Amino acid sequence: MADEKQLTEFLDPKAIIKIEEKPKPTVLSVVRSLVHELKIDNKIRNAWLYESAINALKRFHPDESLTFEQNDFEFLDNYKKFLLRRDVKHNTAFFYIRTLRAFYNKDIKLKVVDRNQYPFHGIKLKAERTKKHASFYRSEFICL
Repeated sequence: MADEKQLTEFLDPKAIIKIEEKPKPTVLSVVRSLVHELKIDNKIRNAWLYESAINALKRFHPDESLTFEQNDFEFLDNYKKFLLRRDVKHNTAFFYIRTLRAFYNKDIKLKVVDRNQYPFHGIKLKAERTKKHASFYRSEFICL
């Protein structure tokens, strides 16, 4: 006959199935997947732009295991400062951060990232007006 300890252990509910968490996808793995899809869809320019943005991010954070959860306000602010200190023009820095935001938004839609961890609320993303280069009026062009 079983004693009280054995009976308690027998009746005590225990987890029978261990649920393994999926590893969180990295920013680079998600972007590589997006670039691959764009190339298949013959959207080469978009693929090139995504690759350009991710190469800039890799110069700032070379660790391949960067996850979207690590992209908080402080990370993005430091990334923006890093870009501007490296003589990247404001609109280029704006483009890189805007593209990173696009990656983040796609992952929210795919339910890879939690919407509550959205880090772009305090980040100002506004392109600067650029100086117009030489332009001709039609009448000036005809005279040439």
